[in-house]
Amino acid sequence: MNLIKDLKKSYMVIGGKDYYELSKFDRGYDGIEYCTLGGGLIKRIKINDAFMDDYESGKIKFTNSIPEHYIYGKITLDDWREQKKYVMGYYNPIVRWNGWINPYFTWDACKYIDEQSTTPLFRFYDETVNGKQVKTLEYCYRYDDSAPYEIPSQKINGIEVYDCGLGICWELYK
Repeated sequence: MNLIKDLKKSYMVIGGKDYYELSKFDRGYDGIEYCTLGGGLIKRIKINDAFMDDYESGKIKFTNSIPEHYIYGKITLDDWREQKKYVMGYYNPIVRWNGWINPYFTWDACKYIDEQSTTPLFRFYDETVNGKQVKTLEYCYRYDDSAPYEIPSQKINGIEVYDCGLGICWELYK
């Protein structure tokens, strides 16, 4: 074990199941700044005897990767819950933004979300470029609509999806 080397890694794992993003080592505080995966409020943990005991026993570990375990489920917004509305999407239960889930939706699910929202969240571009179909999704519900944010696609279980956490308070539908 080498704490100096481990502090250069991206994530801290406590108890084998709670993952946190490392922000920085704070020399003035003599501790670590970290937050939940996906961002959120910064927390601090002091490197003291109790921390070192947990580190040496393996209760606290450091890593550069997180488990890629995605669940397909019903996802909703706070103002949708009363109307019993939801959309199907993927989420990784350990990746949270301030406790909220970070969902991944298909192109069609994003279109449904936009149809159900009072203010559009996305801009959709579906065009043919050099004989190939290219879909581009932008998040446009920001303070500055003139600088939209392009949402890159990725594959989960072979399905093309878009990371739609976007600082929105998504939650599981119950």
